[in-house]
Amino acid sequence: MHNAKPCVSGIIKGVINWSSKSVKTFGHTFLKHGQNNFKKLQEVARQKNISQGIWKNDKEAAKLIEQNFNKLKVGENIIDLPKGLGQVIKPDGSIVEATKAIIIKNSDGSTNILTTAYPKIIP
Repeated sequence: MHNAKPCVSGIIKGVINWSSKSVKTFGHTFLKHGQNNFKKLQEVARQKNISQGIWKNDKEAAKLIEQNFNKLKVGENIIDLPKGLGQVIKPDGSIVEATKAIIIKNSDGSTNILTTAYPKIIP
């Protein structure tokens, strides 16, 4: 496995699978907020009147989360995003570049390591 690190949850024989396709690692991060979900998130933003974050490159987002993993605490974390990695779709359909991301880390022994991670606009 690429860049394997010890896994606090014992997932995948003691190492974390950092592939953006790993639901065990990333929860619904890329299933819901992944680069291929633009139309779906645009509709959710409009219907629920709540802005929705979307990753522009799932593999690069997974890499960024991996790089920040050891600094994350259980619960909600906020990290800086490099320019161009994430966007926020507003309810009116406008798109805004995201500068931060929310990462929600689960406690040790949880089914998934993360619940989710998504780009966000934080003033």
